[in-house]
Amino acid sequence: MTWSSAGESNRRRQNCTSSGLWTCCITLDCYDVDYVLNNKLTIGNVGSPQTPITSSPRPSATATDGRTITNAEGDPGVGDNCQQGLTPPNLVSDAVKNLGYAYYEDNCRYCNCRTTLKWTDKVIFFACTDPEFRDKGCYAKIEREWVATDCKGMRADAYIQDIYFERPALDLSFESAIDDDSDDDLRFEIGKPDDRDVEGEEGVELDEVGYNWTVTYQSCTADKSLILHDDVTPFFTGYFDTDNNPRKIYIDKLECNYSVTTKDTEFPICGGKGVKIDRELYVFDCAGKVVDTFHILIKIGDFKAPILTWRTMHHLRFLQSNGLYCGIPSNQSWC
Repeated sequence: MTWSSAGESNRRRQNCTSSGLWTCCITLDCYDVDYVLNNKLTIGNVGSPQTPITSSPRPSATATDGRTITNAEGDPGVGDNCQQGLTPPNLVSDAVKNLGYAYYEDNCRYCNCRTTLKWTDKVIFFACTDPEFRDKGCYAKIEREWVATDCKGMRADAYIQDIYFERPALDLSFESAIDDDSDDDLRFEIGKPDDRDVEGEEGVELDEVGYNWTVTYQSCTADKSLILHDDVTPFFTGYFDTDNNPRKIYIDKLECNYSVTTKDTEFPICGGKGVKIDRELYVFDCAGKVVDTFHILIKIGDFKAPILTWRTMHHLRFLQSNGLYCGIPSNQSWC
């Protein structure tokens, strides 16, 4: 039995050494560990960054684990990253980007001896004192093991696909500066629901003096219940975020050996009918050291001047002069 590579994602590949088998490191962000672990929707050809592939092979109906694929050698298709011209069998469409697939072929395939493929995931977390974390920034690793067995019970050596997870840099990305790597950057946005009188304004980058994000709530009172978590908290999107599979991972929901706390300083405004809140959001590493501080300005109050909504000029008396009614025909009125 022979095998070929899994058509793995080329996202931020690193140099790796292998023992016997060819491997390639895939590096994702640390908040995707639970999302990837044992997720059958991440199985399949990768495609390209511009045209990612999301269809995944259907697991065997007789397998209870959802990680066993029958007749798994691969079908002739339109190609993949490895230029094998193969696609996994029995594809089912989904919305999740794939991370790869292992192709095996049995010598007796054309004698109707087909291959059954099983994959399993094992996750390894690195402590703050481990060299993988300390020197390389690796938060965790998933070892995705692929094992093929033919119709006679002969089993091939396992192929191990390493999927690494690192802590992303805490960089802000505004719409004016979004690029191909913007899924690695933090962003602010006004959250849901949409039918609220609230506005967000982008500020300075993290390494500049000033507010990174300003949120203004229109209110007749200093009602702090208007402040919603998603309005004032930065988030990541990540590799798996697409139009059909939107993902937001807020910084205070990260694991990644980060922790977050906030400090608010309040100032009354608008004669006490409003409030301005200077919020500092601190991000700590696993040693308790502050690694970054976000400055957020929150304003609640009446910041809008009156606007003209209706105009009535009915039954007005006009001064008559030489047959003219102040330049307005006598048979017209405003209302």
